[in-house]
Amino acid sequence: PGVGGHGMGDTSRGRIYRLAPKGQQGYKTPPFDLESDAGLTLAFLSPALSVRSLATLKLIEQGDGALPLLEKLAASTDPLRRARALWLLGRLEKGRSHILASLQAQEARFRILAIRSLKQNASADFLRLVRPLLNDSDPQVRRELLVQLRDVTGPEALDAIVGLAGKYDGHDRWYLEAIAIASRGREGAVFQALAKSWQAALTPAANGI
Repeated sequence: PGVGGHGMGDTSRGRIYRLAPKGQQGYKTPPFDLESDAGLTLAFLSPALSVRSLATLKLIEQGDGALPLLEKLAASTDPLRRARALWLLGRLEKGRSHILASLQAQEARFRILAIRSLKQNASADFLRLVRPLLNDSDPQVRRELLVQLRDVTGPEALDAIVGLAGKYDGHDRWYLEAIAIASRGREGAVFQALAKSWQAALTPAANGI
């Protein structure tokens, strides 16, 4: 029977087709071990999402007991290992120092990772922790801050949004959309604050906003 669309008739069973080179003896699922650090590390770095998810859940279950393994991975020069480890370290109170250190990482993508982690795991102190990045030289980082400020309220958040919006170059469409996301529900206040700085000189950036 059909397996999709309006003609679907295979509702109680399914099939997986696997294409392989001629002579291939079939697929073999590599074994994985979630009980040893070595096996857990391999599973955590697996390209198979199912295996990686099991390893991730196991590490979360270990809590602070996973710190040594995660800290070792976070010290790696491999950006993939480092990023995966940092994301889980951000969930642990004792791992927070690694995320705070990443706010000063040389690579913008790791500063962005730190912003996202802090918003998810330290939302109460989010603005205070990321304040040093409000003047970051990379527009991707500032854009991420704008998106994450979308539901942060209060005058300090408004000032941060206005400051970040003032750094729009008039050309980066993604940055402009991030300003809109951050301003949702307080468009008038953001616009009035920006308009004061524009005075009579309307630049391409001002016109874009």
